[in-house]
Amino acid sequence: MKVIVTGASGYVGEGVLLECLFNDHVEKVLSIGRRPCGHTHPKLEEYIVEDFMGLKEGDPKLEGYDAVFFCAGISSIGMPEEKYKVISHDIPMHFAEILPHKEKMTFIYVSGAGNYKSTSQMWVRVKKSTEDGLASMPFKGEFNFRPAIMTWYKGQKHIQKMQYAFRVFYPLIRLLGGGNTMSEVGRAMISASEGGYPTHTIGVYDIIKLSRRLGENPLPAFSVPKMRSRRFPFTRIGAIVLAAFVLPILMLSCGKSSFSGRKVVDFDNSWSFSLTGEETDASAPSFDDASWRVLNLPHDWSIEGDFEENSPTGTGGGALRGGIGWYRKTFTVPSAWKDRKVCIEFDGVYMNSTVFVNGEEVGKRPNGFVSFSYDITPHLRFGKKNTVAVKVDNSLQPNLRWYSGSGIYRNVRLVVTNPSRIAYSGTFVSAQLLSSSEAKVKISTEVEGETGGLIVRTSIIDSSGIVLATSETPASGGKAGTEMSVASPHLWGLGDPYLYTARTELLSGGKVIDECDTPFGVRTIRFDDKEGFFLNGEHVMINGVCLHHDLGCLGSAVNTRALERQLEILRGMGCNAIRTSHNPPAPELLDLCDRMGFLVQDEAFDVWRKKKTAYDYSRYFGEWYRKDLEDFVKRDR
Repeated sequence: MKVIVTGASGYVGEGVLLECLFNDHVEKVLSIGRRPCGHTHPKLEEYIVEDFMGLKEGDPKLEGYDAVFFCAGISSIGMPEEKYKVISHDIPMHFAEILPHKEKMTFIYVSGAGNYKSTSQMWVRVKKSTEDGLASMPFKGEFNFRPAIMTWYKGQKHIQKMQYAFRVFYPLIRLLGGGNTMSEVGRAMISASEGGYPTHTIGVYDIIKLSRRLGENPLPAFSVPKMRSRRFPFTRIGAIVLAAFVLPILMLSCGKSSFSGRKVVDFDNSWSFSLTGEETDASAPSFDDASWRVLNLPHDWSIEGDFEENSPTGTGGGALRGGIGWYRKTFTVPSAWKDRKVCIEFDGVYMNSTVFVNGEEVGKRPNGFVSFSYDITPHLRFGKKNTVAVKVDNSLQPNLRWYSGSGIYRNVRLVVTNPSRIAYSGTFVSAQLLSSSEAKVKISTEVEGETGGLIVRTSIIDSSGIVLATSETPASGGKAGTEMSVASPHLWGLGDPYLYTARTELLSGGKVIDECDTPFGVRTIRFDDKEGFFLNGEHVMINGVCLHHDLGCLGSAVNTRALERQLEILRGMGCNAIRTSHNPPAPELLDLCDRMGFLVQDEAFDVWRKKKTAYDYSRYFGEWYRKDLEDFVKRDR
């Protein structure tokens, strides 16, 4: 993960910067501030690029980053509104506007003060001043606000304590396992400063959690600044001694360090690709793909070709060819994953995909639109290089009545969990409005693996991050269900698409071993054969369009911003509903419709047993319809 930290010359920013530098999931840090702060450690100052208000759009310094922490430690609650607006709104808006590739970045607004009261007061003002601006920016996922509680320095004594804590504990962590600061030892490192360093709610755990959400390949250790002084020299021998004598005490007080939660690894980058013939078998790890093109997913090879009058796809298929293509990716699987479950998830491959891991076939899927997942754990070589190869066969044409595209045209990820985990598409949330003052929310969870003694904890969280209700249920028999109430529910509507979050956590011995978030809305719908459609009790005229999965001249490769732009244009012409003609859409489209306020008619198939083109899905319907329909419903319900 590559991170930008702004406001790094302040208390909050310096804390976030330091946590990024000490985190092996962070490969690169660009730190931006307006001025050096008197308390800033000299080794941190070298990371700070001053005056980000002077940066312009397209500045090469800003290219290639995954996430931005915008840090504003504003403790002067009583400052004039005009000055406050400059700090909390104008400056972050300027910075957000010049960032390239927003749709691929996550933006986290972190602000804090010296105590909970000040932070809560400030938090209301920050959200109010930014939600109409920053929240509308096309960043990856939902816009994130995070509060921070800090304790200020209390003289030179505390600064020395902070330096000593990081000098002592960081080498120990490096010695124990490469600096994985999500461990209990890592958290002890942060707390050991005893208030000498700003401690706040966005901590080491949150950095790791962010990297899981963004996804990342296993990264090399980041080279961190050496915080040593003549007064407190520390060597590797010292680390060994400390490990021998201090580690047992830490383990007794902190508990055993363990893999917690799930890791989502972005698997889109650095694939080798080639259009081949039927005779090519590129599944073996030893296959020589050195001459192949290297690209990032999502990818549509058809749109890259020439338009041909005699193309077998016909004009309905865009007069562009299909063919057979192979994708290959070699990667190293950490030894630490050997007791975990590793799955590979494909949001969509068009079509007839066959997936191989280290030469062994793990699955086939004829359907080019449905999302699917394979457990690849038994096929991996832990601590060594591994190869995933995907054959995509879109050669028999025509097989669709519209442009399909060809290839792995949607996103791919690895999901690493404990063997006991929340199943793929394993949560289902339904909300029933009982009255204007109460909604009943039913949440069911499917759990895979050993479930004895496991607890499913589910929380309902509103859009500001406040937990409204929590329930715990045994995961007996691999299923858990619960009901909770939401008082005075904020309804989802076309003009106000308000979303709640159901957070599902799987607990073992009180510790979270897996988790996932499911956004949902509360609304009522009613169809009347005489009066039409009603949403939340109000009559609504459905003005809908049939929207195919492709993006026009961009092809079918998923691009979130392009999908959002389509919806913006449709909204401008009065559209309020989408029919996903005629297949399961990209999950990004459904997320956008939820957030932007569109009704959706989600379709599964264009054909059943009776064909509409010579080589369409009717050839596979009898064998695959049940599995495809089940996966479609469970993903999109």
